[in-house]
Amino acid sequence: MKNKTILLTLVSLALAIPSQAKVHLPALFSDNMVLQRESTPEFRGEAAPGRIVTLTTSWNGVTYRTTASDTGAWRIKISTPAAGGPYTITISDGETLTLNNVLIGEVWLCGGQSNMEFRISEGVLGMNEALAEASGYDRIRLLHMDTGMSPRPSEAVNTVDGKGWECCSAESIRDFSSVGYFFGKELWLHLGIPIGLIESCWGGTEIEGWISGRSLSQIPQYRETVERLSAFPDDKREREKIYFQELDEWIAAADKAEKDFYPDAVSWAAPGFDDADWREVSFPGSIQDQHPLETVCNGVYYCRKAFAVPESWAGKELTLYFSSIDDRDITFFNGQEVGRGNYYLDKRTYKVPGSLVTKGEAVIAIRILDNAGKCSIGIDKDPVLYVQGPDGTRIDLAGTWKFIIPEWQSSLPRVPYRTFIGPNIPTYLYNAMIHPVTGYPIKGAIWYQGEANLGFTSLYGDLMPLLIQDWRKAWGLPIDFYICNLHNFIETYSEPSKSRYAEMREVQSRTAWNLEHCGQAVLLDVGDPYDTHPKNKTAVGHRLALQALHKSYGWDVVCDGPRYAGYQIIGQTVRLSFTELAGGLATSDGQAPRGFTLAGPDRVFHKATARIDGDCIIVECPEVTCPLAVRYAWEDNPDCNLINAAGLPSTSFRTDSWSFSTSRYE
Repeated sequence: MKNKTILLTLVSLALAIPSQAKVHLPALFSDNMVLQRESTPEFRGEAAPGRIVTLTTSWNGVTYRTTASDTGAWRIKISTPAAGGPYTITISDGETLTLNNVLIGEVWLCGGQSNMEFRISEGVLGMNEALAEASGYDRIRLLHMDTGMSPRPSEAVNTVDGKGWECCSAESIRDFSSVGYFFGKELWLHLGIPIGLIESCWGGTEIEGWISGRSLSQIPQYRETVERLSAFPDDKREREKIYFQELDEWIAAADKAEKDFYPDAVSWAAPGFDDADWREVSFPGSIQDQHPLETVCNGVYYCRKAFAVPESWAGKELTLYFSSIDDRDITFFNGQEVGRGNYYLDKRTYKVPGSLVTKGEAVIAIRILDNAGKCSIGIDKDPVLYVQGPDGTRIDLAGTWKFIIPEWQSSLPRVPYRTFIGPNIPTYLYNAMIHPVTGYPIKGAIWYQGEANLGFTSLYGDLMPLLIQDWRKAWGLPIDFYICNLHNFIETYSEPSKSRYAEMREVQSRTAWNLEHCGQAVLLDVGDPYDTHPKNKTAVGHRLALQALHKSYGWDVVCDGPRYAGYQIIGQTVRLSFTELAGGLATSDGQAPRGFTLAGPDRVFHKATARIDGDCIIVECPEVTCPLAVRYAWEDNPDCNLINAAGLPSTSFRTDSWSFSTSRYE
């Protein structure tokens, strides 16, 4: 009994003594980290409440002190020296934690969507060589932020597998941004100082998600949205409940608006309805993929298809079958509802009563509510759509359908954001993936994004500079910012056409050329018409590095291709002038310049011939006797060849200021 009393007393005394557990640090501060040279990073972490926390840096022996708050949070701002290392940083709240192998150098953030996210291991050109030599670049260090969302700015640093900074090796670069790695490698080879790379990107994301609420709300159309989204709970399950509640409310509002527009019957589904003005679409397939210029992301679509009913089927029950419809459908046969579904991957099997089946032409009409992703029929693994007769014979419904976005839908707000899944929720990516690292000084950022915002070009022209200025405010630094001007992609057209990619390249160029401490890597010659993720990431990293070497570090290297500067109309020709010649204009294949089109007062563009005349290009076209406008590389995947003497290409440009033809917010 006496021994038990002594034991209980010792336990009580132990519990009364404050814990001396090591301080806790976010993954941003770890072994192998690279700190921006000659900067003032702010370390932060957790310790026992009220504890004195000290931090000592080995490069100068200075010790910094602070006291942990009542919640245990603490912050210490330090000063870093010129590039060098390795060093140690010792942190203690009574028990010591040492960060080893710390380097001082240049830190860059790699942001954007899937082409920045594209990994070394996914088959990039030079993959095997990169993996084989990676361990030789151990003074390049990598930090890989995990994907995530938050309604409000968060300080939680969530990294892939919870890892901190890693030394460059075959294992660490395998799943790292290939563009980021090749960019960092070029900087290391030229500067010879440690390079830190922070990857924070997410495939398929729109730019709005990467901007803070305080900045995005400056654009009037986002103000109410930002305020509402920022009030959502942190718990993802609670956000899911809110989403489905809001979706039900939106569907009810849509049903009412539709009934007000068609008070008597669903006339658009009837056989005699005139759909001559509707657009054509091919199913299996997605409407947005085939009509990106005319469609919105989510909402209600009407689709119709006529087919001939065999005489032997008249008066008999039929079966409609669709392997998938994205997302919710109400399906009609000759104007009468025959079935409905609510989940995009559910197979639809609808029975058509014999009373609706008559010899001659019949019409299948589908009202699709696309509340997420893309409006589609049959984009599952094994797409099938058909109507089956009483004898088991089938008529294939694949092929050309017609669709329209109903007029009544314009009165509705957008379909609710799926805040529990994402990722395209305004501000949520910034809050979770950018804000947590804003106290960590960086030299600059590289950015590969824009594909997810195609079709919203005019708006993007405001959002891109807004993002850059937003990040500079967040870091409190004039960080350098280098943009990937979108690569060539999709098919090459035989005649001049509208181009979402060309318009995006133009607004990206406008930002890169007009905002201080900015630049861009032109990628018109490194794309793949059949792959939205071109594999030549080495060239992308190289051109971004040229921007940084010249503009951030003052190296005497050429970093830009020919930049359109002005024009003069001379008779039936147009004379174009350029800067950034690097010794003169040239073409990549030694042939005459290609990719130029010319338009007159009718604003119809024709393919034009061009020739180099000193530092200028002369453009003309026999079909255009009164030239007014020239465009170059104005296609998604243009056949063009203009470069300068350094071999760097020109991007898409135009002399006119006519309204964008593909933007939904012009």
